[in-house]
Amino acid sequence: MTQTLHNLALKTIDEQRTLQVDMAASSVAYEEKYGQLVNINEIKKNIPTDLLEYFDIKLEHYRNLSKKLGKLDSIED
Repeated sequence: MTQTLHNLALKTIDEQRTLQVDMAASSVAYEEKYGQLVNINEIKKNIPTDLLEYFDIKLEHYRNLSKKLGKLDSIED
């Protein structure tokens, strides 16, 4: 049963789309935190219109979360 909860292929199309938008919001917040250039307008062009509000909510969530967390140290050989 646990495997079915984590197998993305077994999720509905709507659940998969929502997860993809959530991951996009998380990626934007991560890139912003580490000073990488992010063209949010370009990213939003790839978000389904029915999920744009969800994207904005999740982006704000991840931005707030990233303020509470420290930055990763760079790994040097």
